[in-house]
Amino acid sequence: WSKVPKSCNPNEAVLTHIDAAMLSRDLKYQERYKRKLELQIKNGIITVEEKNALLKQHGRESSSKTSIDIIENVSSGSNNDMKVLSVNRGQRKAWQVENFVTILLHELSPGATVVDFGCGSGNLCLALAAYFVDVKFVLVDKKPYPLQLVLQRAKEAGLKNVEVMHYTFSPDNLQEFGLSFDLGIGLHSCGSFTDMVMEICLLQKADCIVCPCCNGGMTANKNCGYAYPRSLFLRHHMNQDEYLDQLSKSADDLGNYSAKSLIEYDRSLWGKENGYSEIQLWKMNPVECTPKHHILYLKK
Repeated sequence: WSKVPKSCNPNEAVLTHIDAAMLSRDLKYQERYKRKLELQIKNGIITVEEKNALLKQHGRESSSKTSIDIIENVSSGSNNDMKVLSVNRGQRKAWQVENFVTILLHELSPGATVVDFGCGSGNLCLALAAYFVDVKFVLVDKKPYPLQLVLQRAKEAGLKNVEVMHYTFSPDNLQEFGLSFDLGIGLHSCGSFTDMVMEICLLQKADCIVCPCCNGGMTANKNCGYAYPRSLFLRHHMNQDEYLDQLSKSADDLGNYSAKSLIEYDRSLWGKENGYSEIQLWKMNPVECTPKHHILYLKK
């Protein structure tokens, strides 16, 4: 972490020069999270005291005030800053970065190009770019706003090996993604987007690292046009309806670890069947850094 500037450290990064639109996005997120917790109280899942503790733990703060407290200052044009991530999320993201450094430490060669698909505001690959200074990182997202934050943070850190790309992926335009790269990363790519990242890397003959999440979001109407199960092996044992209606939904249940493991094993077999020579399945450490702590590393 001594090599990573503050603006690229998920535990320390702040957003400077906050405008009203940025603050509005943050407040909407806070309100959605608050409503989610209130619903959990209503359903008897948590208590009021637990809700307040979670709000304090996950609420994003400025260096001296909460986001709600600085509304008047933003409206009057005063200069403010706000933490990129809450304390809890910042620590968990830092652990995730450490796991990726452990995996890539002896894998990335100088001059290599890494693409981060669905990069958000860059909390993973900005830290990696600061550490692997001889590697080019291209951060791709379908939303322009997070890419603005990536550029702002990279500029503050003085990084010269970071580029951004605005791109909306669909099964029909994967061939049009003309960028050549050596490694594609999909951290917490939701549902079928994980499979799309794997498909892009296969088309580009690149290595691939994915950390899948939200497998329960895969349905007959939300599968990006892919057939499930992904591997020929598992198709001999279940059909697509069983996979999407039962297995994928069970995989989002933290108490059903075997369902989640089977989906990632299915993806591993798909990689093997499609020409990847080595498939590694990693588990992040500590596992508390994310409930979705499986990492698939596919090597050509």
